[in-house]
Amino acid sequence: MIAAATAVELLTSIVVHPMRGRAPADANDKDNSLSVSFRSPLGIVPHQIRGFLSRFHVMLPTSVAFDKCTACSDKILSCYAEEGFDFLIKAFNQPTFLEDLTGLTELHQCTEEAEIYELSDEFGDDSGNSC
Repeated sequence: MIAAATAVELLTSIVVHPMRGRAPADANDKDNSLSVSFRSPLGIVPHQIRGFLSRFHVMLPTSVAFDKCTACSDKILSCYAEEGFDFLIKAFNQPTFLEDLTGLTELHQCTEEAEIYELSDEFGDDSGNSC
């Protein structure tokens, strides 16, 4: 019931905010210092809500938007706006479509290559890789 109540409050906050789903997260602890872009009739719109029932504690972590997010990055939103339903069909039928589109696939490969290089005895990088 706690999760359902929180979800309703969060959805209501998003719906009444002037920027809707693009409402910025507030990283400041003081309510009286909210800038105009953070204000809405119901206060702030948290991007995450973490609760700890053992301590009856709730926190609202914030971070910078991830440019490779497969849900809301600019690349995803613009591609969806251009292609519409065809974009959805590609996302449903191709398991790595969203990762490839945002660059997550390349990021994962670079990370794996860096880990392999870190564990190897070789000091030179002759692969010509841009990672």
